[in-house]
Amino acid sequence: MATRPDIAALLSAHALSRLRAACGLDAPIHVAETIEELETIVRQRAIAVAVVDPMAVCDMSERVRRLARGVPVVAYADVTALAVRAVLKLGVRHVILQGHDDSPLRLRNVLTSAMVAGPVADLLARLAPTLDRVPMPVRTAIAVCFYSPRRVPNARALALLIAMPPRTLSRCCERAGLCSARRLTVAAHVFRAYHLLRATNDRISDVGERVGCDVTKATREVTGRLPRDLARRVAPEAMTDIVLRYLTTRRPAPEAHYSAGL
Repeated sequence: MATRPDIAALLSAHALSRLRAACGLDAPIHVAETIEELETIVRQRAIAVAVVDPMAVCDMSERVRRLARGVPVVAYADVTALAVRAVLKLGVRHVILQGHDDSPLRLRNVLTSAMVAGPVADLLARLAPTLDRVPMPVRTAIAVCFYSPRRVPNARALALLIAMPPRTLSRCCERAGLCSARRLTVAAHVFRAYHLLRATNDRISDVGERVGCDVTKATREVTGRLPRDLARRVAPEAMTDIVLRYLTTRRPAPEAHYSAGL
């Protein structure tokens, strides 16, 4: 990992202590007492994710939504009717429930998922002009592939999402200016693995288990680099550019190929 991701937190003392225990006492957590302080931290620092107590910001839902346009936001909520209503009002996608699903492992996994969701949304937004040329079911399947690559291990699984033969799906994608279905799944695996390696201290083999691929082989196909070197030396914006080029180039990559199925 190039650096440990910076976290902004607007939390109660108890929730903050749980967060520190999960992330490590030396984790770069920047604590805010108010929504104004949180906004300042996010504006001035390279924050990877913000964790908020929904009860502390429930009357500032529009400000939280504006904040979420620039950084992923996770709600760390009590299990009460008021807290649940506050979460719904904020419209936050990533939620941790105190005392129920806030084990250290669960906390880390939710934070990591939130960090990764932002880059995927950015990549799909930049790919939108090309995706507009494919039928909506194909576009939806591609989005599922990038948001949940483990669910889509290969081209057959991608095609199965929309009940289409893999070769037919590949022809549909290629007519629109995309790569084959197989290469789509490889790119999704590599993109997720790259961001996991930047956001966690996990071993490459553990990341491979979470993503569902041989990370080293897949990364070499898409980028020509080794996974750890890629995470350390290539910035997220540059990684998005690399993957976009791979997705919109039909010719086989010159590096050794990783086969994810037909």
